[in-house]
Amino acid sequence: MKTAFIFSGQGAQKAGMGKELYDNFECVKKVFDEADEALGLKISDICFNEDERLNETEYTQPAILTMSVAVLKLMEEKGLKADYVAGLSLGEYSAHVASGTFDFADAVQLVRKRGRFMTEAVPVGEGGMCAVLNLDADKIQEACDEVKSIGRCMIANYNCPGQIAIAGEKAAVEKASEIVMEKGARKAVMLNVSGPFHTSLLAPASEKLNAELQHMTIKDMNIPVITNLTADVVPSKDEVIDILTKQVMNPVKWEQSVRKMIELGVDTFVEMGPGKTLSSFVKKISKDVAVYNVEDLKSLEKDLWRFRIVKGIRPVIVTGGAKGIGKAIALAFANEGCNIVLNYRSTSPEEVKAEIEAKGVKCFTVQADVSKFDEALKLVEAAKEEFGTIVCTCK
Repeated sequence: MKTAFIFSGQGAQKAGMGKELYDNFECVKKVFDEADEALGLKISDICFNEDERLNETEYTQPAILTMSVAVLKLMEEKGLKADYVAGLSLGEYSAHVASGTFDFADAVQLVRKRGRFMTEAVPVGEGGMCAVLNLDADKIQEACDEVKSIGRCMIANYNCPGQIAIAGEKAAVEKASEIVMEKGARKAVMLNVSGPFHTSLLAPASEKLNAELQHMTIKDMNIPVITNLTADVVPSKDEVIDILTKQVMNPVKWEQSVRKMIELGVDTFVEMGPGKTLSSFVKKISKDVAVYNVEDLKSLEKDLWRFRIVKGIRPVIVTGGAKGIGKAIALAFANEGCNIVLNYRSTSPEEVKAEIEAKGVKCFTVQADVSKFDEALKLVEAAKEEFGTIVCTCK
């Protein structure tokens, strides 16, 4: 059982993002304050308030990175750990911060420059992107080829089954969006982004970004990073500059990246940052994995609790667990990787305990009649002494 942390890309931003978490958690406040200081501007204000700059690439990118890393730090404080990290487009920089490749302060300054370079390469209004739904990549490529006389248009994102994004010069993209509909696409939606990301039109930005990356302190990765460029593990820190230089002007292989992580044993994905876009993509790629997202207090309360149960970070008390329904519940949680506190009154629990431990989790047995308050309290105290804390009880 392995876990991947995945990070949002541009387009997920929204006014107010991070404000609830900032007001309630010191570790989140620290990240936003560090970003404000590193950038020399109140990126926190841009995130928390209605501010037009939030949709300007130069500000969008550091805003999303800051929000994503703030959630990351909160999750780390809560005890979550990743076996792999990845991010869609801009989110790959958040993944590198999570892995330890970049210091956060350096990364947030870098992505602001990245956003500026991307805007300078193709001024706002001259480029565009379009999401194409339910059409094969070959037919989408045909549509791109058919508009060459109008301008450059190419596949930019392989998001998930049934969704591919195209990008390029605006007039060409708009015409291609009409052609894909004629070829059988269910829908073609122009996206609210400020440029033709991940296309050859970003070559000037790629060149400038490379120059900035040469001055970055790049450290060994503590967690394997899956890159959009190749949909594979970044081999070493020596490859980071070349990969990120090319990444900005080449297609995002997100579907392929998720499939690679599943191939590597990942069965749980936790999206960190604004929105649920990546969670939606992952669910369409595979129905056999667990997917969570954390972006505010509501999602924190809901999905952190669920994640802890599934990953066995907190044990589950099962009363009457030696037989019948209680036994079935205990085995079901054990199958999901949970440690079990197995309560019984008279029936010997040893057979069930052996079955549970054969699944690779811990099982602690406690004899108690939970209809009696004192004995129920003894059960809970014994569980806390053994495991430190508990997350829920089931009967």
